[in-house]
Amino acid sequence: MLKHFQVWLRGSSLHDIRAESEKDALKEMREWLGVKRLPPGTFVCEIPPDYYDKIVKNNQEIGIDITNW
Repeated sequence: MLKHFQVWLRGSSLHDIRAESEKDALKEMREWLGVKRLPPGTFVCEIPPDYYDKIVKNNQEIGIDITNW
């Protein structure tokens, strides 16, 4: 089963990737960008599968609901 990862390029460009490991997530990011090396400051972290659902729920609880925009 693939895990969920966030890959941050230079700490500001976020990409969501599903992969088996952090190493595979970085490899997929390099292949997607078509480069041999990712920029300095690239960071990868695993996130839970429902990460974004929790953010939406929290936002709705504090009065931020973009579903009606």
